Amino acid sequence: TLGVIRIDNLDGQPVAVLVNYACHPVILGMPGKNMMYSADFPGEMCQRVSESLPGNPECIYFNGACGNLNPYYAHSVDDPKPRIEEVGRELADEVLRVCRETVTKPCPDSRVQSRLDHYPTSGRWDTAKWLADDSDPGKRERASRVEAKQAKMNLPLSIVLLTPDIGFVGLPGEFFFEFQQQIRRQSPVDFLFVTGYTNGDYGYFPTVEAAVAGGYGANDEATYTAAGAGEHLAIEAIVNLNEMVGKLRAVPSSGESGYQK
Repeated sequence: TLGVIRIDNLDGQPVAVLVNYACHPVILGMPGKNMMYSADFPGEMCQRVSESLPGNPECIYFNGACGNLNPYYAHSVDDPKPRIEEVGRELADEVLRVCRETVTKPCPDSRVQSRLDHYPTSGRWDTAKWLADDSDPGKRERASRVEAKQAKMNLPLSIVLLTPDIGFVGLPGEFFFEFQQQIRRQSPVDFLFVTGYTNGDYGYFPTVEAAVAGGYGANDEATYTAAGAGEHLAIEAIVNLNEMVGKLRAVPSSGESGYQK
């Protein structure tokens, strides 16, 4: 799912385009295998969008819940530049189509609201049990890194509403895309951007189902928050959004019971 916000000045001139898309920018490959310096496909997309619109507005990319989403050309070691250009061009074409079909208007209720909450959670791994098998000589160093990460489990969850209809939910890591779908599906805000890597990066957040199934980012060292932490933050995001727009209140309703007879 592609999200686009076009911001114009009062003369109708675009000044910024905000793009929300969930995908690892890893066409270039992992450090050590490919040493090119590049913003990967998001950089190519942003440059094309900016150069193609009047006034060359700033184009800003917000990655979404991309924990289990890679581009088709992931980790291209041999000549990745044409593939970066291809994917960036394909995404830019869709952003430009949306931009050109969008009709902007002044926002009479443009009071920006924001909220930042922290949610403590435990670490996922028992490093003592892990180290009991010392057959891997490099395990102790890796376990120490995991222990250091698990010692700081106070997860930030941020929400910003530009208007009652346009908002952002910031998740602190690489959340699996199912969480983005869940938050957007249950959001009271019509146009909602879900962004990863926001106010911190606490590794991968797999769904419980994915954690059981296993794989990279699901049951290895790249995920170190407790199983279920992603589900917890997704629910808190939905609750907080409803509170911010006034659909969940701090006092009980005096109306009739909602139970069906």
